[in-house]
Amino acid sequence: MLQRNHKNRHNVHLYNVAVTDTYDTKVDFYIPAILNDPDKTWAPQVCGLTPDIVDFHELEPRKIQVDAVYFKDLRILTKSVPTFFKTDTEGNEHRFVTIVKTYRPKVYMFEVKYMEEKARNEHRCKLELWGYVMAFTNNIDDVWFRSTQLLNNLTVPTL
Repeated sequence: MLQRNHKNRHNVHLYNVAVTDTYDTKVDFYIPAILNDPDKTWAPQVCGLTPDIVDFHELEPRKIQVDAVYFKDLRILTKSVPTFFKTDTEGNEHRFVTIVKTYRPKVYMFEVKYMEEKARNEHRCKLELWGYVMAFTNNIDDVWFRSTQLLNNLTVPTL
């Protein structure tokens, strides 16, 4: 869907790989065993690093392995350091906070909906310590900017 939606944007480059915080070239993902249930048309969008995410949605999980690239090697693949980094790992965003600390993307967006409150607060505190400012939250996603100057010049839509 991302490839279709952005195919005509010259400044967007999509890579069909999972980004990891380890040197593994394959990672386990859990997806629903049945993807074509007419009563659950949203089922193909459900996946997780652990089977409990699929179970939560009352879908039987099936383990698959997907190609992965270690974040440090992503620089080589893309020939740049991403300025925008988004994680959506069903509550496991805290695993990627070191990537943010090391590479300091200008914009960092992460899902907070499934993060435990303690982990979410610790994650946000670390970002503040590293000079990030929260631009937006809707209790599903947070958007943080590294530069307050950038933040002041940006209009963020409200939902």
